[in-house]
Amino acid sequence: MLSIFTTALIALAPAPATSAAPPSICKAFGDQIESDLQDLAEIDADEITDNSAPRATMRADRQIVKLETIRANIDLMSAHHCAPYAHTVSSHRYFLPATQCQLDILNSVKAGKSGVPDTCSRANWKPSGE
Repeated sequence: MLSIFTTALIALAPAPATSAAPPSICKAFGDQIESDLQDLAEIDADEITDNSAPRATMRADRQIVKLETIRANIDLMSAHHCAPYAHTVSSHRYFLPATQCQLDILNSVKAGKSGVPDTCSRANWKPSGE
């Protein structure tokens, strides 16, 4: 029979490590983080065309939600034993393409063109420094 102290130690012992999640799950978490970082960059770039204080507050709220979503995905990656996310969590990762998109939208509107510029296609966005 085990003592209460021994039972408590067994209960507090870390669970044995389990195998990592399938790569597709880990990739899905990483892809979602990248998408959220692009959203953050786009939110930051929106300030170029808008200096409204109420909308700045709304942008800050959207940034908080995106950062919390990123944190949750990083926690889920850890819980599923995925490789850690290897980049800094910052809107600066995609800020240059997001800013170029906003500038091209401004120029399109000024020129009377309709449609979304090609620079706004996130599939073409490359992270800064890579």
